Amino acid sequence: MKKILSLVIMIGITFSAILIFNQPVKAARQTQIEVQINNHEKLRATLNNSSAARQFSRELPRTMHFRNYMDGYDEKIADLHHPLTTKGMPRGNNAKAGEIGYWSPDRRIVFYWGNVSYYPGIHIIGHFTKNTDLQLIRHLNSSDKITITRVRN
Repeated sequence: MKKILSLVIMIGITFSAILIFNQPVKAARQTQIEVQINNHEKLRATLNNSSAARQFSRELPRTMHFRNYMDGYDEKIADLHHPLTTKGMPRGNNAKAGEIGYWSPDRRIVFYWGNVSYYPGIHIIGHFTKNTDLQLIRHLNSSDKITITRVRN
C-alpha cells in the first residue's frame, strides 16, 4: 500500500510540475508609437515594458526638438526636463543603432542612429521598427519638430 501511495504522490507531483512549467510565457506589453518629423515623415517605433518607457508612454503625445549631442556621437537628444523612474532597470547600457533611450543624468530622450559604448545612465526604452529610418534620425536638426504619439491598435 505504501508503494502505491508513493507512486500516486510522485505521479501527482510530476503532473503538477508539467502543468506549472508548460504554461505559455506572456509577452511583455509593448507600446507602439509614431515619431512624426515636421508633420511629414512618420517613423514607427516600439517602447518596451520598462518603468521609464511606461512613464514616458503616459506623457504622449509630446512634441520635442532633437539635436546632436556632440560631434563624434551617433545620437540625437531632446531635453525632457523631469526625471523618469528607472526602477527595475539596469544601471547602464550600451545602445545599438535604432534604439531609443533615456539618459537619466541629464533627463533626456535619446534616438541612437549608431552604436554607443556602455555608460551608466543609459536606459533603453524602445527601438525603431525599420533600420532604414536611421538616416532620417541621423539628419534631424534642432529646428525639426518631432511629435511622438501612441499608436492605437
